Amino acid sequence: MNLSALLPTGVAGPAGTSGTSGSSYYFITGYTGTNLTLSADLAGDYIRTTSATAVTINIPAQVSASWPDNTEILIEQAGAGQITFSPAVGVTVNTSETLKTQKQYSVVAIKRVSSDVWTFFGERELV
Repeated sequence: MNLSALLPTGVAGPAGTSGTSGSSYYFITGYTGTNLTLSADLAGDYIRTTSATAVTINIPAQVSASWPDNTEILIEQAGAGQITFSPAVGVTVNTSETLKTQKQYSVVAIKRVSSDVWTFFGERELV
């Protein structure tokens, strides 16, 4: 029996972006600046910051970014510049540590868990 015929198609189905015929990897986006505002078109990307100085990554509200459900973005501090995440007014970022990367080559991720609520995880600076 072909199980894929019984499964839904779409983002997580057999013909979706993480299904059997879709890509299951992140697209690498390089960023050399020091102030980045995330946007819906970066959903599913792996962003590598290469700045030698501090980087601020802004997380806009749902109303201005139209975030798709289950958005996830990975970010690597490839340069010496520590990354600080700055949520817009009304945006909640849940984290057990700070909103900063730990050190060079740290990889963190943000996951949209509901409208204007994100979970931040990975190699973060300790409280």
